[in-house]
Amino acid sequence: MMMEIWSKCISYSFGSPVRNWDKKRQEWLKCHPLFIVACDGVVVVAECQSLPVQEPNRTRSITVESTAMKFVYNNAFLHPKMVGVWTNLPPVRAAMVAHSEVEWI
Repeated sequence: MMMEIWSKCISYSFGSPVRNWDKKRQEWLKCHPLFIVACDGVVVVAECQSLPVQEPNRTRSITVESTAMKFVYNNAFLHPKMVGVWTNLPPVRAAMVAHSEVEWI
């Protein structure tokens, strides 16, 4: 019964589509020229296995150190039935909108 009540409150929507992203990003960069110089970056989003592993951050940290990339790790799930890549979409979308200064892959 609790799950029925909970699932009625859950929305799987990611919000309205962002239209004309490239044009809006270019306009934003023109208004914020310091970001063009200060932040020449690319964001790569990857999903790792969800099962517990021994020393989960060790391999990732070594990779990040050798490539001089910033490392952000999040193991939160938004909902038990949302597994895999779908779990990452809302936070990725929010990050994209908040950080127009980087190129997203």
